[in-house]
Amino acid sequence: QAGAELMGARPPATFAVAELSVDRTGLYRLTYEALLNAGIDLKGAPVGQLALVNQGRSVPIFVSSSGKFGPGAYIEFYGEALDTLYSKTNVYVLRVDQSLASRVAVDGKAPDKKAQAAGHYIETNTVERDLAYHFASPNGDPWMDTRMMVYTQPGEWTFQIDAEGYVSDAAPATLDVGLWGLTDLPSDPDHHVVVLFNNVQVAEMVFDGNTDQPLTVALPAGALKSSGNALTLRLPGDTGATYDIVALDKYSVTYPRAFV
Repeated sequence: QAGAELMGARPPATFAVAELSVDRTGLYRLTYEALLNAGIDLKGAPVGQLALVNQGRSVPIFVSSSGKFGPGAYIEFYGEALDTLYSKTNVYVLRVDQSLASRVAVDGKAPDKKAQAAGHYIETNTVERDLAYHFASPNGDPWMDTRMMVYTQPGEWTFQIDAEGYVSDAAPATLDVGLWGLTDLPSDPDHHVVVLFNNVQVAEMVFDGNTDQPLTVALPAGALKSSGNALTLRLPGDTGATYDIVALDKYSVTYPRAFV
């Protein structure tokens, strides 16, 4: 399962213990065969005693079989990545321990026959690449994507983002861009940023100092594509300051996505 990695085993008295490394939040399925391939054999373990633990807390799981765990069986759970400055990896521990075993609730009611299935849901695709570090970040997160600098001549940087499964005209789409100013010079303002999306100007920002300047803007109809979207950030270099340095922290698009 993408985003989860088996990290090994520590054999207790009867059954091995599996450590599951999760770096993306979502639903995970862990099969008996995947465990066995990692050297962790839970064949014959009582299904009712299988337990998943995270940071000392029991995590509810779904187990596909009853009786004994073995070939063809699997567990499912909702895994959450960490959100810290230095790691997104969260570690879950699968063990045989009846006192910690917890199960997800199962709703067996049939759906309303008159109900209409939704045609889309709202998705957010975020690009947050921690490629550079600066101690002077004003938002508490010293990691950033790109340090952009100009003197008195303009410069621009272009970044890519997709909107997989985009359902056009189903709902408005928005663009979020996390920016902060690095320079704080005697001139006022220090920073001038022009934001383009697929070559269409969607925003313009003028601000001063070492400040956090997140931007949220509605995208014009027809501006978003399912793939290959280009976010361009342009620094005109016309503030009168000796130089202008702006950090791109992260960027995202929120849009209606099809159930695929």
